[in-house]
Amino acid sequence: MNRISVITLTILMVSWQIVGLCPIPADQQPLIASLLRSMVSSINNQSSPNPSILIGLRLAQNHSLAKEKQLLKALKDDAVNRVQKGLKFTSGEVALYVMAISACCENPAKVLQLKRKNLVQLLSQKVNDELDSVEIASTPLTNFYQIGLGVLALCQQGAVIPYPLVYRLLSNPAFSDTIDDSQVSIDTIAVLAMALTCIKEQFTWDQKQTTSTTMKIIIKQILNQKKSDGIIGNIYSTGLAVQALTVTSTFYNTSDWNYTQTIQKVLSEIPNGTFSNPMAASQVIPSLVDRTYFDVTKLQCSQDTDNLDMTEPPTVPATSETLIRVQFTVTNAVANNFTDSITVSLPKGSVLLSVMEEAAREQPEKFSFKIENSSWGPFVTSIQGVGRSTKDRTYWQFLSDTTPLEQGVGDYVVHDGENITAKFTTY
Repeated sequence: MNRISVITLTILMVSWQIVGLCPIPADQQPLIASLLRSMVSSINNQSSPNPSILIGLRLAQNHSLAKEKQLLKALKDDAVNRVQKGLKFTSGEVALYVMAISACCENPAKVLQLKRKNLVQLLSQKVNDELDSVEIASTPLTNFYQIGLGVLALCQQGAVIPYPLVYRLLSNPAFSDTIDDSQVSIDTIAVLAMALTCIKEQFTWDQKQTTSTTMKIIIKQILNQKKSDGIIGNIYSTGLAVQALTVTSTFYNTSDWNYTQTIQKVLSEIPNGTFSNPMAASQVIPSLVDRTYFDVTKLQCSQDTDNLDMTEPPTVPATSETLIRVQFTVTNAVANNFTDSITVSLPKGSVLLSVMEEAAREQPEKFSFKIENSSWGPFVTSIQGVGRSTKDRTYWQFLSDTTPLEQGVGDYVVHDGENITAKFTTY
């Protein structure tokens, strides 16, 4: 069976055609700075270090070098700790750690070096295991998004990825079904597009043509989810979609996508607090500074300056606390054995998590819940003791009236008179 092999200290010079990008006007630069400040401020509050935050900060032109150095050390220490203690460390997580360390102009192959295996070799093993699982069981150990991240990070580190291995992946029914699905995650296919763009530079002309056939399908899917206002998929998937379209411009016509419209739509959402979650901010920063994940191994760190102004603009203090009322409903749409509702009062500007906490305080037997911390913030795993299951493909979906929420419970700001439903359902 073909395996990915790592060539130490060899970086492939990947070439691609970039669309004509338009610089962000000077009067909108403070919007970008506000996202960077949010990301920097989150570093001290992270229960575990977030590599996506560091990647976003490193790709930006303005820096808080001390904080970036602090986060880099935390990532390297965490990588060693996870491996030493046998903690969960998925292929996608390792890939992001490799990319974040590379973005600091350090060699991730010099990190870890435990049990005769460094961080890049660990990533190679994990991606090989993912690809073996797809071939044998027709499903990844994690998902195709993480495989895409892993392949992209390995390609940037000079890993040799044999074409027969790639061909078997692209021709696998599970992979084909994923990219052909009209409801496919934009994040997933955007990362796959970047990974394939990188590795096809290793192939012969004939092999590139076969790979390009898959690329055309992926890019068409991305463009098919473009909205009239420029958003691609949803506002949170748009950042990765822009990166993918930026490095694959040979696969579509310039009239198929208005780059400026998309970027201006993203910028217009910043004052609304849409990207107040630092993880969400990290996903859009690369596109706002005319860079992509392809740039993480091409940065000139010696030229960086400590030039990020951390001064927050003045805010108008609230004169009085206004209370709002929100109806919260939990329903099990799988077993159809309960539907419970409650109306709670809480301060204006509260997030959904606060609604759930107040409901659980008032009626714990009906509204108690559990969460897990993730890079995107708190993630609800169970309500009333009913928990999500990867095996059964069940989870808790949150809706405002009948519209699914795009933000997490820790970020979505509820409104007076709103009806929020937590629905246990399948995917």
